[in-house]
Amino acid sequence: MKIIGFNYDKVYAKKDKEISKDVKIITNIDILELQKKQDNFFKNGDLFELKYNFTIDYSPKIAKINFEGVVIILIDDKTLSEKIEEKWIDKLLIEDIRIPLFNLIFSKLNVKAMELEEDIGIPTHIPSPRVVPVSNDPNKEEDKGKNKKDKVRNNKED
Repeated sequence: MKIIGFNYDKVYAKKDKEISKDVKIITNIDILELQKKQDNFFKNGDLFELKYNFTIDYSPKIAKINFEGVVIILIDDKTLSEKIEEKWIDKLLIEDIRIPLFNLIFSKLNVKAMELEEDIGIPTHIPSPRVVPVSNDPNKEEDKGKNKKDKVRNNKED
């Protein structure tokens, strides 16, 4: 599978009320449509256009972020292409396509979503990495093997 295109058709972000402590964040990806496309440029494979909907819902009715768009993929394996079309009759994606497609959508849209979350003043849907102090207790499991002397080395002399 090769990614030929990735586009947004709709980007939506709205905060309805302030965040409460008991907020539940639900992330969802739906593939709304799959169509085989004819193209004279890509003669060694089949082009598929997949319409997606990526939603981050802050419940209960606190905020919502939504992306809709299109991913265009090239499948150069005829057997795989036939399996994709066969499964889509039941609105299912085969795992060989679904997993890399969802990972692509997550990697592209999580960053955009985090920007929108900051813009409208809601917490990010995925936790950001944090630096925490190292304790002096050598028996603590998370401290084992860590260098207690954190320093920046600017030259070869230490």
